[in-house]
Amino acid sequence: MRSGLLLLFLCASAFAEVTEIRNCLYHEGDDPAWARSDYDDNGWLAAVPNPPTSPYIWARCSVTIPQPVDGPLHFQPQRPPTGWERIDVAWILYVNGVRVTSYGNPETGRVAIDLFREVVLPRDAGTGPLKIAVRFARRLSVSLGVPLGVVGSKTDLELRLDRKLMQNASRLVVPIGFSIVQLGVAVMLLTLSLSGRTHRGAILLGILALANPLDNLPTLFILAGVPVPLDLGQTVSILARAFPILYPFFAYSILGRKTPRFFRYGVAVVLALHLHALVYLLLPQSPTLIYQVHSRRAVQTLSNSVWIVYLCGLVTALLPWRTLRRREKWLLLPNAALCSAYAFWIYALTLAPAYRDIGYVAVTSVGVAFDLFYAVLIAFRFRRVNDEHRSLTDEMHSAREVQRRLVPEVSAIAGFRIDAAYVPAKEVGGDFYQLLPGDDGSLLVVVGDVSGKGLDAAMVVAVAVGALGSMAVRTPGPVLTGMNRALLSKTRGGFVTCCCALFRADGTVEIANAGHIPPYLRGCELEIAPGPPLGIFEDAAYEAATVSSGAAAITFLSDGVVEAKNGAGELLGFDRLAGLSVKPAREIAKEAERWGQEDDITVVRVAYA
Repeated sequence: MRSGLLLLFLCASAFAEVTEIRNCLYHEGDDPAWARSDYDDNGWLAAVPNPPTSPYIWARCSVTIPQPVDGPLHFQPQRPPTGWERIDVAWILYVNGVRVTSYGNPETGRVAIDLFREVVLPRDAGTGPLKIAVRFARRLSVSLGVPLGVVGSKTDLELRLDRKLMQNASRLVVPIGFSIVQLGVAVMLLTLSLSGRTHRGAILLGILALANPLDNLPTLFILAGVPVPLDLGQTVSILARAFPILYPFFAYSILGRKTPRFFRYGVAVVLALHLHALVYLLLPQSPTLIYQVHSRRAVQTLSNSVWIVYLCGLVTALLPWRTLRRREKWLLLPNAALCSAYAFWIYALTLAPAYRDIGYVAVTSVGVAFDLFYAVLIAFRFRRVNDEHRSLTDEMHSAREVQRRLVPEVSAIAGFRIDAAYVPAKEVGGDFYQLLPGDDGSLLVVVGDVSGKGLDAAMVVAVAVGALGSMAVRTPGPVLTGMNRALLSKTRGGFVTCCCALFRADGTVEIANAGHIPPYLRGCELEIAPGPPLGIFEDAAYEAATVSSGAAAITFLSDGVVEAKNGAGELLGFDRLAGLSVKPAREIAKEAERWGQEDDITVVRVAYA
């Protein structure tokens, strides 16, 4: 394969017999008479005026073909040093005073950049010296190539084009290869960010990694044979080069620090400096050319100055040095390397054009290494976070299983009708209830609510239920007193509300309350003296009241029902709760969920059979 490419290159170099069009004369302005073959062009300039003062410029050249050409004669303009045969200006070609063809819009100067194919000249063009005139219409201050173009046979021009492409293959392979790598990094990071368990830095680095692929996107379309409007291509490239504005935000986020206001306020300035490229799309031909000539260097210099400040954010994020952990100090190496590479590239763009290619390769290669370094770092972080999440999920599953065992399944108890519903707000909740039948035909009902939610609340529930199960007494007041002693110093600064009721075999119900919502009977709240919540006061005492429920059910609830909140911020409230309390437990719980669940929901209804 390699030998075949080398042979093709040698053949292209040996047999591409073309005539370069040199020694042309130029004149700014526009006059159709300048296309005539007999026009006197004395006084025209030997070089293209720079800077331009008019969007139109004419070139007149005289070309003699040194030897006969097999087949029709072809013409191909060029604009070095583009790296391949393409031109960025609209033009009209005249040969011996006859208009042959045009490229782009010769009136507005708008062009779609494409790999240029040769133009067939008139049949009699090769019989003598060619009088070539080209009318260029520019929207941007692009320079014209020297030589202006080449003339030859179709075969020779195609061989020459192949040779040019092969000579510039290395210049194209490096940026395209880097773009593919960075695109892969961006896809990986942005895919990880969809999991919701990655740091904000993953999203920022994914966007930063898209900068180089986006900058080279117009080039890829051109090489694929898809015409790209010049204005659009330049705008995409300039906007892509604004992506590094995110570097300070990335550096601070990867360390878990807040980005200073200086960088946040400067975003608008940097974007304004880069959005000036949109003027190319908005302004007509002449104002665009004048705007670019007079503003391009000033805007570029100002933008580069701002970039130096923003790139320093990569290093300032690591200050003060002594506050960093040991593994974070290694971040100075890739940050400083990228900052130095950008500084060298900016220096080459503004003060040392001879080092421009070296600066581009340096900043691109260091940028790829920077992206890969942090992508690996973020991937390891993702793996660690994923392992921690899996471990926490397993723990929560175990806690939920424990709590499921602590919340009894409602079963038939002789002499009683029991209906219960339990809906935790999270994987594990802080509500609990117990149904403990006695040998004497009684039933002890305990409904409680631990302040807070989640795993900590579930652990307190386990302590409360364990304390309840170890008690020998069944009278509500002493039961609450014993649970209070067991929960002291176990609530981690919180508390537990609880309502305890003993349904005796004789049809009376004794109820004591520790800061819990009072139970309801026939849609009315029972008047039970409230005692302090459990786990706060060591000497707390609880008084019990005796009621007779008859055949009606007594409804015990947690505050998750009354505190359900809808989208307008309105609570379900005690007034609505009074009407709901006579319904089955599952209907009450469903209504609270539908209203807007904020906390664990527990409903227990007990009646004599």
